[in-house]
Amino acid sequence: YELKNFKKAIEIVSQMEATGRELGQLNNLLAWAYFQQGNYGKSLGILQNLKSKYFENYNLAENYLIELNIYRNLCW
Repeated sequence: YELKNFKKAIEIVSQMEATGRELGQLNNLLAWAYFQQGNYGKSLGILQNLKSKYFENYNLAENYLIELNIYRNLCW
């Protein structure tokens, strides 16, 4: 991800297994990577998933930043 190879980042993170907080962190990385690729639908889907009860203790302000940027890019 840091090397801006978002396709490879998505491939690697998608294959990782995690639960709880780690799963939330992986989904956050995926949302960023899809956003950077311009795949807003996929990114918004992941962000919507992160709003579920399962992740209620894992709510990063960063997720709202991604969502805000997507809507800004789509509606501006």
